[in-house]
Amino acid sequence: MDFSYMNVRVNSKYILILIFCCFTFSSIAYQKNYSIKNGFPSNNVYSIKQDKRGFIWASTDKGLVKYDGKNFKLFTIENGLASNDNFAMLIDSKDFVWLYSFVGISRIDPDGGCKIFGNTKSYFSHFIINNKDEIFYSVIDYKRKINDKNAVKYFRISNSVVEPIVVPNCQNLLALAILHKDQYLIFCRSNDRKYTNFNLNSDIFHPFYDNELEILTKYFTENDPTLEVLEIKNKMFLFKENFYVNFYKINTSNENIVNSKAYNYLNGIKKIAKGNIIVNDELIYMIFNKGIYTYNIETAEWKPFLNLPKATSILIDQEKNVWISTMGDGIIKYSNLDLKSGKTTIKKLSDEPIKFVNGFKNQTLYIANSKNEIKEILKNTVSYKPELIDIRFLESNEIGEVYFGGSSAVYRNDYVFSKFGFKSMSLYQDSLAITSTFGTNFLNRGKLKSLRNFDNGQRIDLSGRMYAILLLKGKFYSGNQQGLFWGRPTINELNPICLDESSESVSVNGIKQSNDGLIWVATEGNGVYVLKNDEVIRHFDNELMDANIHSIKTDEKNRVWVATRKGVNLIQKVGKDFKISAFNSFHGFPDDYINDIYCYDDELYVATDEGLVQVNINQLNKTNFQLPPPIHINSFKILKSTWELADKDTFHMLEYNENTVNFEYSGISYKSNGKVRYEYRLLPSVPEWLQTHNDNLTFNNLKPEKYTFEVRAIDAIGNVSKMPAQVNFEVKKHYSEKLWFRMVTLLTAFLILLYFILQYLKQRREQAAEQSRIEKLISELRLKSLQSQLNPHFIFNSLNAIQQFINTENKKSANDYLAKFARLMRLYLNGSDSQFITLKQELDVLKLYCSLEHLRFADKFDYDINIDSAIRLEDYDVPAMLLQPHVENAIRHGLIPNQKAKNFLQINIKKDINNVVCEIIDNGIGRSRSLELKGKSNTDHRSMGNKISKERLEMIRALKLAYISEKISDLSDEYGQSAGTKVEILIFKRSSKK
Repeated sequence: MDFSYMNVRVNSKYILILIFCCFTFSSIAYQKNYSIKNGFPSNNVYSIKQDKRGFIWASTDKGLVKYDGKNFKLFTIENGLASNDNFAMLIDSKDFVWLYSFVGISRIDPDGGCKIFGNTKSYFSHFIINNKDEIFYSVIDYKRKINDKNAVKYFRISNSVVEPIVVPNCQNLLALAILHKDQYLIFCRSNDRKYTNFNLNSDIFHPFYDNELEILTKYFTENDPTLEVLEIKNKMFLFKENFYVNFYKINTSNENIVNSKAYNYLNGIKKIAKGNIIVNDELIYMIFNKGIYTYNIETAEWKPFLNLPKATSILIDQEKNVWISTMGDGIIKYSNLDLKSGKTTIKKLSDEPIKFVNGFKNQTLYIANSKNEIKEILKNTVSYKPELIDIRFLESNEIGEVYFGGSSAVYRNDYVFSKFGFKSMSLYQDSLAITSTFGTNFLNRGKLKSLRNFDNGQRIDLSGRMYAILLLKGKFYSGNQQGLFWGRPTINELNPICLDESSESVSVNGIKQSNDGLIWVATEGNGVYVLKNDEVIRHFDNELMDANIHSIKTDEKNRVWVATRKGVNLIQKVGKDFKISAFNSFHGFPDDYINDIYCYDDELYVATDEGLVQVNINQLNKTNFQLPPPIHINSFKILKSTWELADKDTFHMLEYNENTVNFEYSGISYKSNGKVRYEYRLLPSVPEWLQTHNDNLTFNNLKPEKYTFEVRAIDAIGNVSKMPAQVNFEVKKHYSEKLWFRMVTLLTAFLILLYFILQYLKQRREQAAEQSRIEKLISELRLKSLQSQLNPHFIFNSLNAIQQFINTENKKSANDYLAKFARLMRLYLNGSDSQFITLKQELDVLKLYCSLEHLRFADKFDYDINIDSAIRLEDYDVPAMLLQPHVENAIRHGLIPNQKAKNFLQINIKKDINNVVCEIIDNGIGRSRSLELKGKSNTDHRSMGNKISKERLEMIRALKLAYISEKISDLSDEYGQSAGTKVEILIFKRSSKK
């Protein structure tokens, strides 16, 4: 069907007044209002449309609204619109939204970007679009006369460029229409009131023939001169109202679209709303001042659809919901309308909260509201206001009686036959069973008046209160928190029935029997059990919308109805198996939380806190509820220094540090009333589908890899999007992880390693050379040390001393001297193999040396060696012959040349914190006098001990073998004369051994 329309301003003398007859509308369908009360920006809505993706767009006097079934997004001048007051809207094939205001024309792209075209100069004209997405509009030049053919200028927006349209020889433009494809038709009127049409593609005028104006002439002359109706060979008709002409083209073979019958039928309607025409199948929906009507193209019949005098536009969305925009009442959405008649598959019978509903066939229908009032609503004949704290059950029978009760009394109609607390009731023929905290009572319906106080003989005492009862012929079933039981009214006993072997107790709150003899047991938290011959044959749990059952009912067709907090489940036996159906607000119920249900002859009554509704199951099943919800990713953001929006349809290469991303998405299901779930995955890191109720996700610290984000929507009854929406992107590797970098790194590492190897080999060679040099120096030092120890003068003098002792026949002294000399030589030779010896070994050598020199110079000096007892001599390592050269110098060059009567050598070994101080003190002639005597001496002997010792210590310190310091100072007496020499040697405890 090809269909288009437009509006054009014309002279005010043509005012359309349509007079239509009054009519009565059908009962109003369950509806949902969108107004300022629930976040809508305004109650004045000019137009409402749906784009191909499924989003609903509404233009208001306070901005443009985009709706996805859960969230409103408002576009205003702050988002780039020319004006907030946009009273005409178009949507092109690419889902660009075009808006017309008195300021200019605005365009919103699918990602929310905005652009403004042209200047409308406070003038409203036609606003139409063709199949090429070209926009047509006009602007009036108020500087010219309104009848001036150049006063109105016409424009076309093509490929985002505004260009003028020249219409030659046209005095007044009445209408601009798109016939089909790229054919444009302009209706012009000249001063002689002749109508012509003009094809923009051919630039050729075609005048209308006289027979094509017959209907127009007829209405001008015979009916209403203010009504212009133009029909051209069954294809188009024209309504004019106020200053605007509405033109419509329809492909049909009917000759009379607006005929005399239709005119008489619509008598009383005074105007047509703007933007008011849509086509669905063979019906055209038009909005008039008294409501919405349909025109059947095939039968040329007019029928009332909805009584909404404030309506401004109508939309039938992809789920067949009907949306009506209004001036003053916002937007109204109808979930279940018959699109031909406007009748509803769901009728709302009451707006007040309903707790219970029950009836008998189609004869009676009783409800119990939140005020504990009982009403019969089919015949509307009775209403009871019992004095009850609460109502816990509601039962009725074939003779119109209603039984109800709670924690304080039980009633039949308005008669109290017991003031006692009861939980549940079951009627069977002339008998009834009532459960209480203390047990179950079985009564005869005809004897209730005599049983105001229950006869103990009719009571069966049970342990624990009973919550459910089902009375059958000669048998009953009852249930409580411990499970299900069966018994016989005439026998005071109960028999337990095992419902679930894996559970110790199952809390039973409802029991019913279907016509096929099956027993249906409702529970709190365990779903529904089905019994045959008192054995469980089926358990419904996860298959149900919820395992917490509020109420369970059976009907005459063996259908079982289950009320839960998430909707209604229908269980039907199909062959040897069962079929489960689900119904909730998705299907038009006012709420998902169902308090009670009752069904007979395909009419289902559903009690909720939002009211009572009547549902025809057959009509409900005609609606296709299995449409998969579309899913769209609204935005893809990348966290850099701030969140930055990225093109979701483009493959993105992200830097390694741009590894935090965010996705916003919408699953569109208006029947779900915002209860849409999502499944997502991020391949390859999250391969499994994960569920969420959030409409945005953020992924942090993603590893370098190629990713595909996928998301799909799940509506309120489990329909899943046919295809997931996806975004592809890649997080780049850090340059340190790239192949070229790794190759460069490996090459660099290899070169560095090679360099260090060469350096190491060079260092080893240098170290070997240095070690060789050091060993050579150490060998030289050892040799010099040994030479200093084996001083030829000392040996010569020692042997002379031995010879002297022998010549004087002093054998004992000769033997002692020779033994000590031999021992000293042995110590010298043993020490020559080691660079370091212990301080104890050094002192042993020193003691022998001092004793030999004392024997040789018997009366020349005395000596004393003092060692601090707190010192562990073994803990200190010293170079061999460290002290002997200084002692030798003190004796030979300080004490022996001294002419004093008493010469003395003092050796002290003292502790200094963790170190040892060795003092060698003599009262000899001093260093100055000794040097003076050496200068006068003709001997070649020079004492090399101090020099060798100094060189050795410097070498040892340089090689970091140990750190030993020495200090030599001259002593003087009180007159300033030389009084000897003092040598101080500091030995550190942790000296290294060589």
